[in-house]
Order: sequence, then C-alpha cells, then structure tokens
Amino acid sequence: GVGFLLTRLELAEGEWYELSSDDLREFYYTFRVTEARARWNVLRATLSDSLARTLRAWRPDLAGRILCPALAVLAMGDNLAVEIAQSAHEGLLRSIGALQPECRLIGRQPVPRASFVELLNIDDHTALQRLSHKGSERAPRPEGPDRQDYRTFAACEEAYANVGLVQHPKKRVRGSTHATIVGAEVEGRVGVVSSPFCRLAALVRLTLLQVQLPQSTPGILQSLVRSWTAAFLYRRPLLSTFANIYIFLASLSDLDSDAPVTLPSYIRDELLLAALLAPFAHTNLRAAASPFLYGTDASLRKRS
Repeated sequence: GVGFLLTRLELAEGEWYELSSDDLREFYYTFRVTEARARWNVLRATLSDSLARTLRAWRPDLAGRILCPALAVLAMGDNLAVEIAQSAHEGLLRSIGALQPECRLIGRQPVPRASFVELLNIDDHTALQRLSHKGSERAPRPEGPDRQDYRTFAACEEAYANVGLVQHPKKRVRGSTHATIVGAEVEGRVGVVSSPFCRLAALVRLTLLQVQLPQSTPGILQSLVRSWTAAFLYRRPLLSTFANIYIFLASLSDLDSDAPVTLPSYIRDELLLAALLAPFAHTNLRAAASPFLYGTDASLRKRS
C-alpha cells in the first residue's frame, strides 16, 4: 500500500480528518479486451467438447477442435494491465471532477494544501476531508452538500454504475474518523497514522517467537525485515534500528530460502529492539513542523 504517504499530512488544533473510500470488486475482470489480446491470456488447460458447448462463447465452428480457455479481460499479470486499469479509473474520476491536481496526494510531489485530499491506487479511491471546530468542540458538524467529500463520492457512485464497475460493499467507507485505507490505519480524530495495529501486533508476536529461537531461514528472516521496514515507514527514524541485519541478509544471498541458519546474538538483539519500538511506529499528524530546514553533506568538514 501507499499509506505511508498520509504521514505527510498535518492537523492543527481543533481540526480532524474524516475518511471516505471505495474499493472496486474484481476490477481487472470488468475490462473487455480484444480477441488478439485474449490469446495472450490462455490458460494451460483443455476443454472437452461437452463442456465447451455449455459456455456462452461456444460457436458451431469450434466443434471437433482442441479448445483452450482464454480470458477476454485484463487478467492480473497481463502486460500493461495495471497501467491500463489505473489510467481508465483516473480518467473516469476526473471526468466527474474528482482527482483535481490541487487535491491529489502523489508520491514525490508537494503535499496538497487543500482541506480535501484524494489518493488513487488502481482500484482504490480514497479521500480525507479535513474539518474544523475552530477551537470549539460544540460547534455544529458540517453535513450534506457543503462537504466536498460527500459530493465527490456521490458522483463517483453514479459514475461507477454508469460504466458497470462494482463497488465492494464491505470496503465502502463514508465519513469515518477511524478506518484502514490504502494499507494504513488512520485515527482521524486523534491524528495518528500507522501500519494497521492488528498486523503490527501479529508481527511483534512472530518476531518475539523468532528471537527465542537460535536459528531461522533466509526466507523467514527476510519476510520479518521487510514487514518491519514497511511498518517503520510510518516513523522513519526507527529504520536506523537495523544496523547489521541488512548486511547479514546480504551474506545469505547464495543460500536456499529454506536453509537453516544460526542467528548471531546481535541480529536477535535488533529484532527484539524492533518489537519493543513497535508502539512508536506511527506518525502524529498534530506534531508541529520545524520552521527551519536542515541539511548535511558528506563533504562538509569541521574547520580547525
């Protein structure tokens, strides 16, 4: 997921975020491709004549031939499937006024200053609406057409229905202050963004079990480190926890992923430290940004 991009947002006193999101069901399989492209999506199986006759694709001229099923859709793994699907989804949303450049959060680009922020991740359309009580918790909550997130997602629902795209009802989020979106758990009222807490707790448990064992395998160790790296993206200074484990993994590159290896004590110490630091693996959106920008360069030397 791209949830770590949300750590770049900010909340001032008296402000909070409400979340809305749509996930499209069987997204790639709602696209229809040409017969020539479908020939690249042939499954390694043959159909009996009796079974083939029950299919809607059956034609009389297919009788007596060896038939293999092919997917006339954007099958996952198909060349350019992601690019085509993402572009089509973006084009549809922009046609109804969504995903405006000044509201869209994209990696390696400036953070939008608008109160309404959107993200698009293939079949996931997510938005955060920043609201404010202007310092008073008793102020009326904005509702109805005055809110940009309500207007945008109402238009999205109509657009999806018009082109035959199906929303996933269990993943539909509207005006929630606490939800898991684009791989991140967001507490909009408190102002905290992190890896989903349930997954983080499971990762801590697995890591503690590994720490108690003298051995592991390159595959298991690599999975643990990758998972911790993803979790620490929500508090990047914690990535410095792994000072030696990357070097150790590189030394195992020639081994089979299931080969048993003995873990040095310093590797187990780093894993234990990661588990202990898990409660701090989040970003506080209310933390004030420094008014100064600092930079360092390896060529800078201390003058005598």
